[in-house]
Amino acid sequence: MFSEPSTLTVPDLPNQARFVVSEGRSDWFAPDIALYRCDFELAHFDDLLFEQLGIACPPSVRRSVAKRRAEYLAGRYCASMALRALGRCAVQIAIGPNRAPLWPHSIVGSLSHCDGSAVAAVSANPKYRGIGIDIENHVTDATIENLERLVLCGSERALLPRVPDERRAWFTLIFSLKESFFKAAFATVGRYFDFDAVTVRSVDLASGRICFETNYGLADSLPARTCLQGAFRLLPDERVVTSVALTR
Repeated sequence: MFSEPSTLTVPDLPNQARFVVSEGRSDWFAPDIALYRCDFELAHFDDLLFEQLGIACPPSVRRSVAKRRAEYLAGRYCASMALRALGRCAVQIAIGPNRAPLWPHSIVGSLSHCDGSAVAAVSANPKYRGIGIDIENHVTDATIENLERLVLCGSERALLPRVPDERRAWFTLIFSLKESFFKAAFATVGRYFDFDAVTVRSVDLASGRICFETNYGLADSLPARTCLQGAFRLLPDERVVTSVALTR
């Protein structure tokens, strides 16, 4: 499902070995974007792992439930390992004023997590002004019924297959793509915007590429009808990973 890291040395910590059950680097989306993913067991989460892995736990997270603390730890762990893949020293990835991760100078990145999985993508290539990544479990039929008109426009609804399993996968894919775009574009746009900001025009399963365009102007560099492209992987465990990289 993903390759094991060959150049990174992971600390041999007993608690970590039980919490992080699998991990590795991937070049799924671009050779100049370091992507690191891990699968983790919530049942083996321990707050001691923050200290053991050298990851600070901010007060807002420390006051949260164990699931949120475990997801935060796994996401920051992946971010740290992705930075190491770029040859960067480990640094604390704090939470910004809009709850977005604060990356080191000259680094753009993104991270995401869902039940039992986390992923981070970073790059030092100055051509990127923003990177977004998102991992999602396939949604349920009930979720599609509740969110379809919020997330999809008419032409996007026409893209959904009729077969239930495929329909859930495609809805999740489009939802995730829009989440990734939001993360990639937020620093440029500087404000929140809704799912209707972009429309998916085509999905190429063979290449793992999605073409989409902006429906209205979001910023001077993102005017209406800007054609963009995202990438995706459909994972065998009914999960989807999407990524959007915006260039300057």
